[in-house]
Amino acid sequence: MQYADMLMLLRGRGVDTKNWLKTPRQLHKEIEERDVVLAYDKKKRRLVRVAMSVKILIKAEGYQLHELKREYQDGSVIEKLRPWSISETRKRHESVPDAAIRGLSEECKLVIRPDQLAYVLLPDEIDTHESSVYKGIVSSVCIQHVRLNLPCMPWKGARVIEDDGVKIYTRWLDLK
Repeated sequence: MQYADMLMLLRGRGVDTKNWLKTPRQLHKEIEERDVVLAYDKKKRRLVRVAMSVKILIKAEGYQLHELKREYQDGSVIEKLRPWSISETRKRHESVPDAAIRGLSEECKLVIRPDQLAYVLLPDEIDTHESSVYKGIVSSVCIQHVRLNLPCMPWKGARVIEDDGVKIYTRWLDLK
């Protein structure tokens, strides 16, 4: 989908992009580079951003790393303790392990092998909700969970991860 076509689709369906936490260009980049589509749900009469995502929980030394909040370029903050360390939107035709390895490398600067990942034996999860980032659009995400168990923490305390202009705040929390 061309950028101009996406803007026309958004306007045609009455979506105002002025209150978005990310830009229309960032949504278009997701559509072009990731396993993300923008579709129209006839029953709900709404535009839906459909994505494939991997949630990765990192554990080490009796602690696990959790995402605490996200800060967007406009200063808006979404605070919510997440049950994962990082989240990675898959690229088209990218496997779950490859997406997890890429995300751990890009966001945490960790270099790991596929055999270090543990797959959580849960069915894929579908999370459908009003998008807090792209207001006026429904977000539907197919989530797959993996875990990374490390012998020691690669860093101590809190860390801010930069991802496409978004600051992601994380911290190691005690498992006890």
